[in-house]
Formats: sequence, structure tokens, C-alpha cells
Amino acid sequence: VFLSHRYGWYPPPPPGERWKKEPKPVWGGVAMFIAFSLTLALSLFWKMPTGWAFPLSFLLGCATMFGIGLWDDISPVSPPVKLAFQILAASLVLTFGLQITLWGTPWLDVPLILFWIVGITNGLNLLDNMDGLAAGTAVISSFLLFVYSWQIWPPFSSLALLCLSATSFGFLLWNFYPAKIFMGDSGSLFLGFSLAVLSIQKVHTGTLEGLLPPLLMLILPILDTSLVVVMRWLYGRGIFQGGTDHLSHRLVALGLRERSAVLILYFIAALMGGILLFSKWIGHTLAWLLTGLSFPALLYFLMLVGDVPVYKEAKASLWKKRIQRYSYIGLLMVIDVFLLSVSFVSSYLIRFEGEIPKEFWEMIFQGLPVFLAIEIFVLYLSGVYHLSPVRFSLRHLRKVFVACTAGAACLVLAATMIWRFVYYPRSVFFIHWLLSTILLSMGRSLIQLYCYLLKVSLPKKGALLGKGEILPLLWQEFSEEDKQEIQGWFVLGERREVPEEVEVYSLENLPENLAFVVWVQSGLLEEEKAKIRSLLEKEGITLVSLRSFFRREM
Repeated sequence: VFLSHRYGWYPPPPPGERWKKEPKPVWGGVAMFIAFSLTLALSLFWKMPTGWAFPLSFLLGCATMFGIGLWDDISPVSPPVKLAFQILAASLVLTFGLQITLWGTPWLDVPLILFWIVGITNGLNLLDNMDGLAAGTAVISSFLLFVYSWQIWPPFSSLALLCLSATSFGFLLWNFYPAKIFMGDSGSLFLGFSLAVLSIQKVHTGTLEGLLPPLLMLILPILDTSLVVVMRWLYGRGIFQGGTDHLSHRLVALGLRERSAVLILYFIAALMGGILLFSKWIGHTLAWLLTGLSFPALLYFLMLVGDVPVYKEAKASLWKKRIQRYSYIGLLMVIDVFLLSVSFVSSYLIRFEGEIPKEFWEMIFQGLPVFLAIEIFVLYLSGVYHLSPVRFSLRHLRKVFVACTAGAACLVLAATMIWRFVYYPRSVFFIHWLLSTILLSMGRSLIQLYCYLLKVSLPKKGALLGKGEILPLLWQEFSEEDKQEIQGWFVLGERREVPEEVEVYSLENLPENLAFVVWVQSGLLEEEKAKIRSLLEKEGITLVSLRSFFRREM
């Protein structure tokens, strides 16, 4: 920091899309890499491990990531060039010492491991978008992973994690809000590469135990990268361009302060790390059940922050909006699969007082896919997925209860017809019905709970309802603030009556998260009005007159 201020070592001004507008030194990665590599090299010199290939290849890979990152800090490097160096560094480690098997087939294992290392490396680089976020995440992940790996993993891996944690913490003292120095790409790429490699030390064929550390400890870069890539693709923005559309930025857009947003993400990283540590004492079955419960909570959190408008002018195309709408239902189904799986396995644990006999496990894994398919199908037929989880109501509870009851009855019927109830105790299905009703109901109230805890309120989304060409003309009279509240148009009549830029919604397939409809009286027959009014009331949507909307009497 002192040398940067003394000699004016500052990068060019940040692009307009970046979060930080004022220039600050970005050479924190230099100090981090020197401290980490020297400490680790001296410890290896003092006591060289039995296998020297992995430590040396790991340090070479870290040096490669640091070098390409420093080059990018000095003079911007194109994404293909950075990607090539990242693959080179990952190949070094994979070729000279990293012994990992996923499927037991090299032509499948090698691409997946390369994808993991390169993906997490870039994920932590993308996570470096707010003061202290990437460094704090590295501190939490590396330290908790060190505690978990102590006396279980190879000594070098535990030592490297401890050095990484200490190095990140020393930098965090200067990088936490308000930051005095940034780590730059030289620091974020080196940190991401180190965590990606060290987290997969115990991944082996046929074991779920090795998947917990990388899955839980690096959940923040995984979620952040996934959200950014998907949302930028939907809105037609470059995936590699900078932007204020990350998890932290969306939390700030909800009304939180920058420091509070970072601390919330710290809490998520620590909570997932806590599940990993508990797995050492509570057993891997319970650890996977906790993981199965935590992922729906994280996915609902993504639904909350993903709905925040962060792109001022960009709009998703019509077909991408349809993909987004169907993906929304698909995401709800994925969440329910997690919850129903946890409920079914937990039912056995409750029935057998915490220890499931071995002979039952085979039937659990054999029947679970069939049971999940049946229950998801019943949930869909009951209309649960047509209700928005953003605003939880008694209507959600009623539909979830009916669907879970019908689903449990179908499961009993399927178990009787297919397996004659062998290894499927009847009490398990009763417990599963009770647990699934509770879990699905609680899950659908999470977004409202998040809003209450974060002290934020979601904007109400609405739609214009009318017929013919009056809607595009009326749209021009709305202010920009009004337009942000309107999600789209409901159009009655033939498609040729409406300009191409107007999206047509079907009244039988209402948009998600709709809270109100602005009623435009234009050429609607009385029977059409009655049908529309009845349908909206059935869906719990408020009907607002045009005059009331402009006067905000909603």
C-alpha cells in the first residue's frame, strides 16, 4: 500500500460497469503469493513429504496463475489466453500428482476435473467484486477445510490450506470495507486455483464422502458464477464483461449496505462449512441430509436475489423469457426433489431410531427415483407450481397439503404393486407424508422469511389487461418508474392486432410473481370481463383500475 501510494502504482480507471469507480492499488496478490509460496516452500524444505510430485506441480500451477493474473493487472489479457494458461496449470497438477477418480474412466474424469479447477478459479475471480468478499471467503473456506482435513488428508494439503488461510486473513485486514488495496487478478486467480485443487483431495470412485468438501466449502463462487452466467445469457450480455450483477451487488440493490451484504455472504460460507465439520462427528448420512436441506434454502435465496432488476436497459428476448418462465418451474421442481429426498430418508431414520439397517438401503435407492417422479407429477397436477413462492399464503398451504396427501397415497399404491411392500414399512410412508408436508410448506415461505430478516420488500409486479392497439399507445403515457412495476401485457384478441414488440400472455398461464393487474376497459365483452375477473380472483391477484394505479390507490 505504501509503495503504491509513494510511486503512484495504480491501474487504469475501472470501466463504467465496475462497482468501484475510484482507482486503488491492485498489487495485493503479489504480497499474498510471495507470503504463501515462501512459507510453503520453507516448510517443504524443512520436511519434504514422501511424494514430492504433487507439491511441486501445485506450486508451479499457483505460480502460473499468479503470473497470468499479474500480466492481466498490468495490461489486459484476452479471455482465451487466460483460459489457456488456466488449463495448462490444471493439467500440470493433474498430470504430476493429483490422484482423483470420479467415474473410473479417464476420458470422463479428466475433462470433469479440468472443468472443476478452471471453473472455481474463474468463480473466485468473479467473486472479487466487493471489498473483502473474495478474501474473506478464502479465509473461511480454507480454514474450515484445514480443520476438517487435519489428520485425514495428506499433511501437505492440510499445511497448504493453513498457509492459504493465514495469507488471506493478513490481506483481509487491508481489504475489508473500506478497502485500502485490492488483490487484483494475480491474487484472485491464485486463490481460486489453490482452493479448487486442495478441495478435491479425497474424491474417489463410489464414495460420496469426497464430494462434500468441494461442494460445501466453495458454494459461494459456484452460486455466484452460475447466477451471473445464466442471467447475462438471458439478457444478451457478454459473459466475460464486467458488471454489477453479482450476488453482493443484488443484495445492495435490495437496500442493504455494502458491509452488510458481504457479511451475509460470509455467513452463508461459514454455515455450509459448519455442515462439513459436523459431518466428522454426526456421520455422512446426516451430513448429506443437512446438505439436502441447505440447497433448497440456497436456491430460494437465488430466486430472491435473481429477481432484482440490475440491468437498466437490457431486456430478455421473447423466447428467452419463455425459457426463464419454464426454468422457474423447473427450479421449484429441483428444490422439491431435494426436500422430498430428505423427507424419505429421514423417515427411515426416525422409524429405525437413527440407524437404517443395511438391507433397507438398497430398496431406498431402488425405489426413491420412482417415488420422486410420482410425487413431482402429483404436485404438478395439483397446481402447486403455478403459485408464486414470493408471497406465501394459506392457499399455498392448502394446495401443498392436498398434493402431499395424494402423493403419499400414490406411493403406497406403487410400493404395493411393484415391490409388495418388502422393505417398505407402512409407518415410513406416514412419517414421509408428515415431513414432506412440513418441509414443502416451510420451503415456500422462505423468500418471505428472507425479506423479513433482511428488512427488504419486494416490488409488486403487475400487468396491463386490455384488447387491441390501445395498450401500446397507453404504454407511452407511463413514466419509467411506472414501467418498472409492469411485467407485461395481457392481450385479448387476435395476434395480428398487436405490434410485434408486445408480448402476449395467456390468461390460463399467468406470469410468475404477479401481484396486481391494471384493468383497461377497451372493447371487452361482459362475458370476457366476468371470465377474467373470476380467473384473477382464483389466482389471488388484485384487480386495479387504471385511475387507481396512477393515483397509487392499490
